[in-house]
Amino acid sequence: TVDAPPPHPFQGKSEKDIKNLRQEIEILRQLRHENIIQMLDSFETKTEFCVVTEFAQGELFEILEDDQKLPEEVVRGIAKQL
Repeated sequence: TVDAPPPHPFQGKSEKDIKNLRQEIEILRQLRHENIIQMLDSFETKTEFCVVTEFAQGELFEILEDDQKLPEEVVRGIAKQL
């Protein structure tokens, strides 16, 4: 058998990137708005950040597209930002 090297914590990410992600998670934890999905929990493993949110039914693009209140170009722009 071949032993694989252990995964590097957050490989390719700078300390600044990791700090920024932790700050973003803390901001998400505090958000309370009917149009923003609720963050329930978060945790870190040795190699990744995990964020647990409430269930959001459907695909965002389909929901926005079906709403027919926004032009398709706007919907595509929103989807690209995600």
